[in-house]
Amino acid sequence: MIIGALGEATEVLDKLGISYVLTGGLAVGYHEYHRRTLDVDFLIPLLNPSQADAFTEILATKDKLLDTVSTKRTLINGGIFRVTWREVSTVDFIVKPNIEHILKRAEEEEGVKIISLEDLILGKLSVIRDLPRGSIRLQDPQDIASLLAIRAKDIDWRYLTAHAKREDTFKILNLIRRRSVK
Repeated sequence: MIIGALGEATEVLDKLGISYVLTGGLAVGYHEYHRRTLDVDFLIPLLNPSQADAFTEILATKDKLLDTVSTKRTLINGGIFRVTWREVSTVDFIVKPNIEHILKRAEEEEGVKIISLEDLILGKLSVIRDLPRGSIRLQDPQDIASLLAIRAKDIDWRYLTAHAKREDTFKILNLIRRRSVK
């Protein structure tokens, strides 16, 4: 049984019929590169207004300071928001359109849906691509390099490279690959 914010959040998502995948540091750990992480990250699709209302209502019981107006807007239009789960943990929700292919490729462990290795790498490549010039999130290139080194034989390279080219992150992928080989 999964306990804490991870378990509670997955129960809420399942109860409301909201598709999700676990991503971020916990997913990196699942894919065999263990590093310290302080939050739980979920990728979810855009919600319709009634789903957004129901989900926001439940989240407001977990985080008394949650900006419900902004949360509903993000759930409907996309973006990222954070919930301070019972004043103990933080849970980030990344809300994006057109993630059906990611949801279909998800793996499952103890009832929790976890982003595939390739989609995790692609997501981190997109974060790097979208950072403002001069900004650095050191964990993302390090996570990618480590996952490429540890799990190279398990990666669906055709899927990864095709999507990296489509998402304009192929150059970043190759740069990280070259640096990690040295």
